[in-house]
Amino acid sequence: MDYKLLMFDKYNEARPKSFCTLDCENLNSMIYIPSKYFDPRLKFILASLDGLVCLTSVNMKQFAFWNPLTGAYKMLPFNGYHSSNMRRSRDGIIGFYIDSSNDYKLLHILLGGGNGDRARAYIYSQRLDSWRDISINIDLNYKNTSSSYWFKATFSGQTLYFKLTSCRNSNEAIISFDVNTEVFKVIQYPPIYSGIYISSYSGCLVVLNGCIHLCVAYCGGKYDGYEWVLGDLWRLDGDEDGWVKVTAFPRSLSYIRYLRSQNISTTLSGNWFAITEEDNKNNKSFHKVSMEDFATNYWYFNDPTYCRTIYVETLISPHPSE
Repeated sequence: MDYKLLMFDKYNEARPKSFCTLDCENLNSMIYIPSKYFDPRLKFILASLDGLVCLTSVNMKQFAFWNPLTGAYKMLPFNGYHSSNMRRSRDGIIGFYIDSSNDYKLLHILLGGGNGDRARAYIYSQRLDSWRDISINIDLNYKNTSSSYWFKATFSGQTLYFKLTSCRNSNEAIISFDVNTEVFKVIQYPPIYSGIYISSYSGCLVVLNGCIHLCVAYCGGKYDGYEWVLGDLWRLDGDEDGWVKVTAFPRSLSYIRYLRSQNISTTLSGNWFAITEEDNKNNKSFHKVSMEDFATNYWYFNDPTYCRTIYVETLISPHPSE
């Protein structure tokens, strides 16, 4: 596939607040996209799928589908159900997917604000060019605390997966959403190694060979600014908690600051492909990252970021019935 890295470059003085693309097969290339091809108010990148990129405004009240290759651009209709209390893009949760009828859709989850409000969910259909509300069959509010965080959705096998983490007590879980039945489920983590030398761990959802996997990296054994890192790779079999351990990655010695400072972009649908961005004295460089390299040396995605995404170039239109 012809992978591209799309970035919002707000720091470029010559081209302020512009998008640029990087050919993942030529990491020295950089092409800036003229501002006439997008609405500068919608500068947050939510997701990409089959060549379409979903953009949003800072308060997540306006959305657009955009094909960076053709320049085709569609502002989505306003979601009349939207909460007036939304202030930042991080306050809402988005999943971008295609269902069994080949209709591109957005799942928009609004969590309760802690004042007795219930979580709500809405779906945009490209084919119908409209929003509708859907019922939520599980309690999502119990995960909506100041110490909990939802990560970007990963799409695999007609299911959206959201990883949740609690910074306070290290409890983690995965919320799945079947895009055809529109049913939510809670999936528990696989058994986590808790040896005496393990100080922390982090899990990331990835797609390998068409299946959802959880890559878990463990850190511990600090010594002179370094720590030992090892990792497990688990595959989810079925739609319940059927985790199968695929492999264990060997230990490696990594510099703590290096581990925690990487900006990694990866595909959130389709098989694993990742690019890391390194900033050395204001000189940016990009490198491909293999699954094993990521599992043993990078620990986690610097995620979520709304400034970049990996996409593939296609001619798919953002407009209905084209």
